[in-house]
Parts: sequence; C-alpha cells; structure tokens
Amino acid sequence: MKTTKTWTEKMIMSIPKDGHKHELINGEFTMVPAGFEHEYVGVKLIAALENFVSRKNLEQFFGSSMGYWMKSV
Repeated sequence: MKTTKTWTEKMIMSIPKDGHKHELINGEFTMVPAGFEHEYVGVKLIAALENFVSRKNLEQFFGSSMGYWMKSV
C-alpha cells in the first residue's frame, strides 16, 4: 500500500525558488517542465480571458504564477 505525505504550508513555502515548476499531486511532490504546447495554450487562454474581462468590465483576474491558498477544512 502506498502512503502519501501530508504537506504543511510551512513545508510548501520552504521549497527552494530554483526556477523550476513544482507541483504537489495527490500528496507527491514533483518537478514538471511546462513545455511549448502548455505555454502556447496558456498564452491563448489568458489573452482570451483578458479580452472577455475587459469587454465586460469584470474587475481583474490573475494567472497561476500569483500563488493561491485555499482554506483547509
């Protein structure tokens, strides 16, 4: 049986800022290269969202690089 590690906020914040993309997937810490296709799709999506938000005067939105925390329950 495989067990997964429970990551605390303190542990996540202590991950070195080394320029690599780090992800926590199902309790497993991994380094994942984004790649060309990922970045291309991301740029197209952000451009479309910005266009929509601006046309509708819907405040602001931010990308994933900003960093977000969700409250634990």
